[in-house]
Amino acid sequence: AETSATHHAALYANTGAGTISGCSIDESVKVFTNTTNKVPLEKIVIGAAFYGRMATTKSTTGTRYLTLAIEKDSKFTSITYNAIKNSYLTLSTCKEYWDDKAKAPYCYDTASRTFISYDNPKSIQAKCDYVVSKGVRGLMWWDYGSDSTGDLITAINEKLPVLKK
Repeated sequence: AETSATHHAALYANTGAGTISGCSIDESVKVFTNTTNKVPLEKIVIGAAFYGRMATTKSTTGTRYLTLAIEKDSKFTSITYNAIKNSYLTLSTCKEYWDDKAKAPYCYDTASRTFISYDNPKSIQAKCDYVVSKGVRGLMWWDYGSDSTGDLITAINEKLPVLKK
């Protein structure tokens, strides 16, 4: 069971901020393509989350929310991007943060002690840049219905060119 707030879908590791080593997209790609596993880059598709994961934290103290402990009985649950954008990011008690090392957003609502990790247009565009620069096959997302705002699919359309065989 997870005991502290972590990124849900980080592009890169930021172990200094509470992420678990081995859980970023870049680390996973390196494991699959290493000399032992030898998976060709053109057979790898990376993922973007059109949903987030949320949990209640034990306290609101500190400014680095990725190091906050999760409440003992709290389990990470899923939340759609629609709900994150419309029900949390609109609250005066909720602030969105950007982890530039991990290329991942998260938000924290001090009133409810709710931590949410998710993808947003900026993190998805960073993933699109990764697809092009690393030469992986492409980007997939789950699930399309979780973003009726169109923000996330628009970010993909703006940044990711049509990949040709």
